Amino acid sequence: MRARASVAALAASLALLTGCGDGGDEPEADPTPIIPSSSPAEPSPSESEAAEEEPPEMPNAAREESTAGAEAFIEHWTAAFNFATVTGDTASFDDLAADSCRACVNISSSLRDLYDRGGRIESAGWTVKQIGFASEDTADMPAVRFDRAKERVFRTEDAKPQVYRPEDMTYTFQLEYASTGWRVSELTEAS
Repeated sequence: MRARASVAALAASLALLTGCGDGGDEPEADPTPIIPSSSPAEPSPSESEAAEEEPPEMPNAAREESTAGAEAFIEHWTAAFNFATVTGDTASFDDLAADSCRACVNISSSLRDLYDRGGRIESAGWTVKQIGFASEDTADMPAVRFDRAKERVFRTEDAKPQVYRPEDMTYTFQLEYASTGWRVSELTEAS
């Protein structure tokens, strides 16, 4: 099997994104769907959220049933995703998904599989660039523009990294509001 499977296998099953290899003296990844991450700086363990020992806590603002609450939730979701991506600990990310979110389940499963094999992802994480709603009264389907940084994906502990270039992408979130706050019920790449 080719060495693109870790994050690429996840996103291939989701068919969400397309990433391309970046130059340099590291092996390039084939153009393959991958999980996005943020800034264009070369990630290192000190730059990644792997240095954090605890997952991010949801701010009270992210629990409000409003567009402002949905925006705060998307920011928190992004922080939880970043933490899961660089640690393999998906519990806080999983808590933000409704049972109906197949993309969320696939992301968590792929990350756990990668880390269980001794692999890892070095990344500075995703960065939210813009959040847009269909109207001020509708907070349940925001379109979110992210920046993804250069990303180094190691399939196993001893594997050479697959390197993915920075990319700008947009996702549509289907959100639902419950007594405990917002949840992602569907996640798709916007066309």
